[in-house]
Amino acid sequence: MNKQFETRNMQSAIVKVLLIEDSSKYTEVIRIMLDRVQGTQFDLVCARRLSRGLESLGEGGVDVVLLDLKLPDSQGLDTFDRVYAQAPSVPIIVMTVTDNDELAVRAVQKGAQDYLVKDQVDSKLLVRAIRYAIERKRVEEALKETNIFLQNILESSSYISILYTDLEGNILYWNKGAEDMFGYKVEEVVGRCKTDILYPDDEEETKKKIEEVRSFILKNKQGISCEVWEVTKDGRKLWVNLNLTPRFDENDQVIGILGIGQDITERKRMDEMLLTAAQEWRTTFDAISDVICLIDSERRIIRCNNAMTHFLQKSFNDIIGRTCCKLVHGTSEPIEGCPFERMQKTRRSETMVLPIDARWFNISVDPLLDEGGNLIGGVHIMSDITKEKEIDRMKSELISKVSHELRTPLTTIKEGISLVFDGTLGQINADQEEVLAIAKKDIDRLARLIGNLLDVSKIETGKVELKKSSVNISSLVEEVLVSFQKQIEKKNITLETRLKGEMPPLYIDPDKISQVLTNLVSNSIKFTPESGHITLGIKDKREEIEISVKDTGLGIARENIPELFDRFSQFNRVYGPGERGTGLGLAISKEIVEMHGGKIWVESELGKGSTFTLSLPRLSQDEIFREYLTNGLREAEVKDCPLSLIVICMKNVEKIERDYTDVKVFAILQETEEVIVRTLRRKSDIVSRYKYGEIIIAILMDTARRNALSIKERIGQAIEAEIREKGWPKDIELILDVVTYPDDATNEVDMINKISKGFWVEEISDEGSKGGKDG
Repeated sequence: MNKQFETRNMQSAIVKVLLIEDSSKYTEVIRIMLDRVQGTQFDLVCARRLSRGLESLGEGGVDVVLLDLKLPDSQGLDTFDRVYAQAPSVPIIVMTVTDNDELAVRAVQKGAQDYLVKDQVDSKLLVRAIRYAIERKRVEEALKETNIFLQNILESSSYISILYTDLEGNILYWNKGAEDMFGYKVEEVVGRCKTDILYPDDEEETKKKIEEVRSFILKNKQGISCEVWEVTKDGRKLWVNLNLTPRFDENDQVIGILGIGQDITERKRMDEMLLTAAQEWRTTFDAISDVICLIDSERRIIRCNNAMTHFLQKSFNDIIGRTCCKLVHGTSEPIEGCPFERMQKTRRSETMVLPIDARWFNISVDPLLDEGGNLIGGVHIMSDITKEKEIDRMKSELISKVSHELRTPLTTIKEGISLVFDGTLGQINADQEEVLAIAKKDIDRLARLIGNLLDVSKIETGKVELKKSSVNISSLVEEVLVSFQKQIEKKNITLETRLKGEMPPLYIDPDKISQVLTNLVSNSIKFTPESGHITLGIKDKREEIEISVKDTGLGIARENIPELFDRFSQFNRVYGPGERGTGLGLAISKEIVEMHGGKIWVESELGKGSTFTLSLPRLSQDEIFREYLTNGLREAEVKDCPLSLIVICMKNVEKIERDYTDVKVFAILQETEEVIVRTLRRKSDIVSRYKYGEIIIAILMDTARRNALSIKERIGQAIEAEIREKGWPKDIELILDVVTYPDDATNEVDMINKISKGFWVEEISDEGSKGGKDG
């Protein structure tokens, strides 16, 4: 077929017609008919003999052939066969003299597009026949190409078996994929029943299932999928996923079933392995005596083990979906020091020890990450350590009692030796002085050991109270270094400091952190040889501050690092004669740092030195206020005394910033805070900030509501005086109010709700609220 003609319109293109006809008169009739056609131009090529017609076909460009079967050099169907063989893609219309010409009918059956009776042909009929012949041939060729394409797809699907059966299950089609999958060649299966080949006699259950599927298809006239066992030629059993689709005749009756199968044996095996592994994991998960649960980013429990259901005395359905805060602690918000909240910030494992119902638990939370490394929740583990705590308590009591009992006689011995050593009780000779010096040194070491033991005892029994305040960490580090100046100079050690002067203050206990820094610097000096190097630096990491002490000392073996912060651990004693410690300094340091919500760790290589680093969290103003409030409420509860908060809030912050562009609202709030501090008369009173610093709060311990109202009045007057003196905008709206424990609220959450910014905006009227008046 002329490929160019496939996409062109007959009304706008020249159609080349080859007329093979031995009658010159009829040839002229055809020419006249085609010349009369409007809108389409025909190029008529005539051949009186078949040989000449075949030559024209060989030259190409012919769109349609008008063929007389009776020619001088060819007769009958042989004429059609030779033309069809020469150009199988060109449509052929047979010209005949009678309407019942058997040869013409047989030619159409063999591939001719149509036949026309010569004496019945007119111009319209001829053009219509030509047009339909060309179009039908184009469709035939397209279908042929499509069939070839589909056949290639079917045969190239080497991993998928495709077979077609009649209604009795006899195989009519079997592709290459089926050959590869089952081992049977096409000639071995076509015409045979599928169940006899793929389902041996001992597979009655599978045969029954296949029969049920076949019945379903015939009854519902729709496809279905199933998974069945099928057997290969060599006897192997395969799990096959079958997709069966019915084929219909022109009367919409099912005449056959197309089956597409995929070998899922390996997938089934993996599914079984995964199921077994999941069952084993679940069994192991439930066998663990510790309480374990997985929680999402909103603290909701998404999975838990049997130990948790026993601990909470609730079913799985009553646990899944609820928050751990509510279930374990009975609160709507995280408890103070919640390890999950800290883990979300640090992305590291966090722990805490907590008493629950007269039992002690070690609670740890590890990050739960998705495939992309994003935090999606945590793994929450609660281990009952009541027995261990009891043993530790008994041990601590013993240590505490022994230490206290040793401290008094040791003090007496120390003072006595000092008196003799100093010559107060008489002159001593050189030998006596040497012996007394050794004794005095060992007594000092014993005193340090007892002091450390008492510190450990206090930490274990929870008697250590952190006295936090805002501290300039750089200044604190410099103060610590001053006390080591003589030791550094004596060993000719080079000290390098990398401190930052302008840093936001840290909310820490300065004495306790100073103790940690003292221990780290002391160790570095102790284990760094003469002419060594020590570097002390501070790094600001936004949410935390890192302080590091790096030395060029002896270093620590890698296998000893995990136990370095354990009590009584001493790994470098053999290297430094006379450099003996208690083995408790680093353990105490670790406890102090963790009490601050921080971390301490070491990086070291034997013979090359060590770097000890501690990180301290930088708390927001809200977090600092919450700590103040929590500690205050705890103290008020223990002492059974009231606690009052005086709350100062600038109501129209946005208006002041908009109307007075030259006024710094933050500066006004800061100076207001200073006024409040000056107005308060007791050292125990604390001034803090809340809601990003926009609310100033004075925390007054052991202060009843009546007294707090008087103090509020005094603060209001002081602020009004400051406004007049500094020339601040007169339309500043400051609201002052008092919230008292236990009159207004009995817990931290209620106190927080009372002082939230939304409370003031919604509940306090505008009337009488300007210039520090009562809210």
